[in-house]
Amino acid sequence: MSNRVKDINQFKHQVKELIKDNPHKKVTPHTKYKISGIYMIYIDHFTNEEVVPIYIGQSKDIQRRYKQHYSEILALNRLSYDEYERYFFSKGSSFYEGNFKSCKIFKYMLENNCTLQDFHMIILDEVRR
Repeated sequence: MSNRVKDINQFKHQVKELIKDNPHKKVTPHTKYKISGIYMIYIDHFTNEEVVPIYIGQSKDIQRRYKQHYSEILALNRLSYDEYERYFFSKGSSFYEGNFKSCKIFKYMLENNCTLQDFHMIILDEVRR
């Protein structure tokens, strides 16, 4: 097993431990976390051998930020794969040139047969103001 595979497997293990250790900090449409902090978005589908599907961010209002992230993914979900590929990744007319985080998350979800139920967010650290 190469060092790269070992590193990715170790990182996946660490991410899974973070998720397991913080179930009480899961953000959903029904929670009311009007707090500042650091959060992690993850796609609960760790089958890709080259990618660990996470995003770490910070926000002054984590609940509002969850809603923004989820809404962006939901909007992209309405596009067919061909429309999505043409609109965001074609050479001549790429809208975001693949740099928009929601595009990358959504692309991962499409390529790995994920659904919106695989999209999750947990609070890693609450910041007191």
